[in-house]
This record gives sequence, C-alpha cells and structure tokens, in this order.
Amino acid sequence: MWSSGRAVLKENAVTGPEDHISTGNTYASRLKLADLVPSGVDAFYADQIGVGHALLLAKLPPDQQEQALSACFKEVYNGASKSTRILLPVRNLQFWIDSNILLVLKDAPFNKRDAELVPTAGSCADCPKRTGHNKLLFGDDLGRQGDRCIDPTCYQSKVAAHVAKTIAAKPELVQISTAYGAQKEGSPVLPRNKYTAIRDDKPKSKDEAKQPEFKVCKFTTEAIITEGSEVGILQKVCANPSCPVHHPKQATNRDEEKYKAEQEKQRKEQAIANTTGLRVLAAIGSAVPVRLMKRDLLFILEKLVGTLDESRSEMLGRQHGVRQKRDDGGTGKTHIAIALGLAACQQGHRVRFTTTAALVSELIEARDDKKLLRFQKQIASYELLIVDELGFVPLSKTGAELLFEMLSQRYERGSTLITSNLPFQEWTEILGSERLTGALLDRLTHHVHILEMNGDSYRLKQSRRKRNPPPER
Repeated sequence: MWSSGRAVLKENAVTGPEDHISTGNTYASRLKLADLVPSGVDAFYADQIGVGHALLLAKLPPDQQEQALSACFKEVYNGASKSTRILLPVRNLQFWIDSNILLVLKDAPFNKRDAELVPTAGSCADCPKRTGHNKLLFGDDLGRQGDRCIDPTCYQSKVAAHVAKTIAAKPELVQISTAYGAQKEGSPVLPRNKYTAIRDDKPKSKDEAKQPEFKVCKFTTEAIITEGSEVGILQKVCANPSCPVHHPKQATNRDEEKYKAEQEKQRKEQAIANTTGLRVLAAIGSAVPVRLMKRDLLFILEKLVGTLDESRSEMLGRQHGVRQKRDDGGTGKTHIAIALGLAACQQGHRVRFTTTAALVSELIEARDDKKLLRFQKQIASYELLIVDELGFVPLSKTGAELLFEMLSQRYERGSTLITSNLPFQEWTEILGSERLTGALLDRLTHHVHILEMNGDSYRLKQSRRKRNPPPER
C-alpha cells in the first residue's frame, strides 16, 4: 500500500522493539519484513542494509526491489583485484528511487490530464499507479504537493508520445540533445556542441549580461529536447553556425594553415636543439677519461641547467626519471584560496567555494535528477568559483567529463581558482584521459596566474612544536 504517512517496520522473526518512523499524520500502513523480496530479507538479517533502507525497499513492487537493492551499495576498488561493497546512506537510495521509479509528476513535460496521449494508459488523474490517487484521502493536485508516478515505463511512453505529438504539431521545431557523444549519421537531432541554449532568467550583473546565453539573436528559434536529460522540455536556442553572437567566426583556412606551419617550424627547431644538446652531453662524457663522481655530475648539472629553458629542463628530467616533488598538503593552498575568495566578496563579487569531490558529486546528482542545465547555469552565475583539492581523489569518467564541461563553460566568462597537490603532467591520473586533460589545461592556463606553494607542511611544523616545545629561558 502506498502512503505518505507514518510507516512501521515490524520484525516478527527478530526479537526486539519495533522501529517507528513518522513522517506525517495521514493514514498509516503497516509494513512487515515479509513485504521484502528474499534477497532483501537476507541482506536485512545479515546487517548489510539498515531499517531505513528496508522501509524504502518494502514500499516498492517486488519486481523493482532487486534493482533498488543493488542501488543501496557502491563498488569501490582500492587497488585490489576484487571490489568492496560500501552501503550508501538512505538518502542516496531515496534519490535513486525518485530518479528511476517514483517520478515526480510536477516535472512531467506532458499534459497529465490528457487521456488520449497514450490511450492504453489513460489520464494520470485517474491512474491507480499514482501516489495519492485516492481522492478521499488526497487532493487532486496531480503533482503540486509531491504526487509521483510509480510506473517508469508508462511515464517514459507518455514523454515519447508528447514529443511525437509536439513535433507533429510544430514541424519547424529544432530537435536537440543534452546527452554527451556524437549523433548517428542522418539523425535530425542536434548534439550539444551544435547549438547554444538561450536562458530565460535575467543576468545578475553586467559581466554576466555579456555572455552569449543571455543574448537573443535573429536566428533564435524554439527547440525541443528529444535525447538526454529533461526530454520533452521546450528551449530557445540558436543553431545557426553563421550567427556572429552565439557562434563567432572562426579563423580562416589560410590563418589556420599559417599557424600550423609556424608550429611545425618551432617543433623542428626544438627537436634539433634537443638533439644537439644531448650529443654535446654525450661528447663531454666520452671525453672524460675517468669515471665522474657524484659531486662532479652535480657541478656540471648546476652549470648546464641555468643555460636551459624550462621546456628542455622538463624533457631532461623526464628522460632520467626526475619528477617534481608531490605536494603532500599543509602548504597553505586552501588558506590562500579562502583569503582571495573573502577579498572578492568584500568587493561585491559573487563567490562560491567547494571541493572537487563535492562539485563532481553535485554535477552527477544534477544529471541523474535531470537538472544538469539548471545547475550549470547556477555555477555559471558566480563571478569567482573556487575548486579546492583537485588531485586528492581520482574521478570517474563521467565525473571528469562533467567537470571538464563546467570549467569549459566558465572559460573567458568567469574567474576560476583551483588548488591542487599535483603538477600539471600528473593530472591525467585524476582525469583519466590525456586528450581531456590537455584540452582542460589549454583553457585553464590561458590568462592564468600560477602560485606554487612549496615548503614543508604547516600542520607538521605545528605538530613538531607541540611535541618538542622550545626550552624556557
């Protein structure tokens, strides 16, 4: 039985008091452990899931409990061949249910009272699969107070029917996708990089008003999302590649060929210089009749490194396995970032501080909740975004792609401050892709100020002072 009221999980086979979970004063249902599927019962008795997880699972139909049970856990790999299962909080299971099974009707793009949209399903107002459908107990609000659809298949079929009906009524509508990846050949759907979505809200500052998504051009038209998240939503877009407002003119072929020729010339000169330098070093080594001692090598190194530019020094270090010392933390990166953020706030700028792990988690949750565009617009509204601790936790492929897209949207539109304990050449270990890392660094290092926080950890110094206080005079 579905109810938004109080529920009690009574364990008949387990001795002990009942667990009471109260969320309201409406009609209550009594849920027993027998309402769980066998795998859920086994997980509950083995203490793999808690009472809150069991309550949420028991409210679902049996055919959906198995899928929801797997969503209670997260597979974590810690360098071992086998993964470890970690139980996620109850709120994660609730979020998964809201995104995959109990779909919020107020966010549905279709007319919920249209019985002819999918004739076999009928109207959502009279559907028994809607929470709160009993009009003797609940008002006929169709979602305004939290009604949900518990049949994802029916919900998706109505979304698809709504899209088909809308396109048939307005053939001139542009079809767009909010998903990642290229479209199939011949598909009428425009991918993300072929259009610019126009925002309906007003800019909050003069600098924000200069951004392309706040401007309307003569090519602005109405589009419908047919793939990805928020399918069925109408959106104003500019999809004209020749629009000077939303699609600035790219460099001509002649300029591009000139740039490539210049780059190739510099690459060849660099290769010749590197080869010459290595041959000189080899000649010096062969000319010395005795084996060089460590102090001799250090002397030569001190004299030669000063004559090399930064790129050649890095190349020489990579060839001989010399790496930059990794920052183990405590050098004041977060302290400086917070100080700069406070200074920006005092000057009237909008600032947001977050960690990399928290930001990526919010991006993934927004995508799963079909609110990614809304969250991206919110992040874009900040004049300064501080992303702390990039490099401490490896990112998943999806998380890295979402972080790259968010930082790319801020390129030359808003200021971004990033703290990291890794040198640039090791960012691939965190982002997982050389191409994505290269593209991200290309944007971040343009108009950039780099502060290197070298030295010992302040926390370690304070800890040593406490253990070994200076002698009293």
